Amino acid sequence: MLYSTQLAQRAASAKFDRFAATKDWYGVYLDVLDRLGWAGEALAFTERKTLAGKFSMDRSALDVIAAIATGAQLAILVKTLDTLKKLGEADRPLKIFDLQAMREASGNFQIGAAQKADNGSVSVALGAFHFRASDDRGKFLFWSWGAEEVSFWTAVRKMTLNADLYAVHRPAVVAKLKADAADYVDELAIA
Repeated sequence: MLYSTQLAQRAASAKFDRFAATKDWYGVYLDVLDRLGWAGEALAFTERKTLAGKFSMDRSALDVIAAIATGAQLAILVKTLDTLKKLGEADRPLKIFDLQAMREASGNFQIGAAQKADNGSVSVALGAFHFRASDDRGKFLFWSWGAEEVSFWTAVRKMTLNADLYAVHRPAVVAKLKADAADYVDELAIA
């Protein structure tokens, strides 16, 4: 699962900026996953409106993904977000999340949980989210926003891995990621 999603992210980022061309980025991301053996319905973004009061991204993201996540998957996501919420802005995991998910006053992130069924099949409940805000905030996932301060788009997808199809592609996926990592390390300048 990790190899296929990492390859999909890298392929999408090679073609599109995930912040400037978010929908195109997800198109490539899902195409790669589909070709590697992940089966699932389409991913369509809709704007999530808050007409009045405060808006919290973490709670809104959980509300959206709850529609497709199993009870166990949702419990994992809630626990993960609660753990992240307790971290301070200087804590490394949260700094890495913000660094990868946000640029200036916009963001693009995913949350999801995998589950292995009794028959051995692996499924993932994936939530994809992107936003534009009126200001730049650290620890953006847990801020309360006013209704007029943020535009938030959401999409969900339930995916199941066809393990037999992925097994055919797995050696090539691993080789491509390993070769790229070796090339990258070789090119690094060090003091």
